[in-house]
Amino acid sequence: MENFVLIVGLPGSGKTTLVERIRTWCPDRRVDGFITREVRDAQGQRVGFDLIDWLHGTAYPLARKAWTEASARVGRYGVRPEVLDAFVDRLTARNPTAPDLWVLDEFGKMESFSKRFLTWLATLDLTRQRLVATGPVHPLPAYLPFLHRWRPDVWEITAGSRADVTRRLYAWLQAHGLVARETDGEWGAS
Repeated sequence: MENFVLIVGLPGSGKTTLVERIRTWCPDRRVDGFITREVRDAQGQRVGFDLIDWLHGTAYPLARKAWTEASARVGRYGVRPEVLDAFVDRLTARNPTAPDLWVLDEFGKMESFSKRFLTWLATLDLTRQRLVATGPVHPLPAYLPFLHRWRPDVWEITAGSRADVTRRLYAWLQAHGLVARETDGEWGAS
């Protein structure tokens, strides 16, 4: 069984929502990593993205439309790679040994601007560590060396496959002994 699952999909397909369910499925396991979450204004318009610390829930501004002078850009968003650089330092410091599971949302273009993140990824030993990550349907060049080396199980999430991918992720976590006993059989619970 593979130690790395990569969940791919279009923006808005439910990748982040799905991996956030790992919190309820694996409450008594050491899980660490990050979520990249949209930031919306009072009118519901997307204005940027925050990096959310998996362990503490702290939000760090990663990209904003208003950051017009940022050196890194993805579409209309200015990106601050130093935010992910600093987060990787904290992640490394608090995990002298690997957690039971890494959750990295996502292997996206904004995250690829962080050289420290890419260097840290190269240190992961997925023969001994487990990783659930998300990414776009078509992998970005920055991540190809990792994907070729690690050969993940790749599952595409769409509106039509969401329930199946949810079941598969739950079963994968269960097979790796990560699901809490009290949640057995409750993969579909909200």
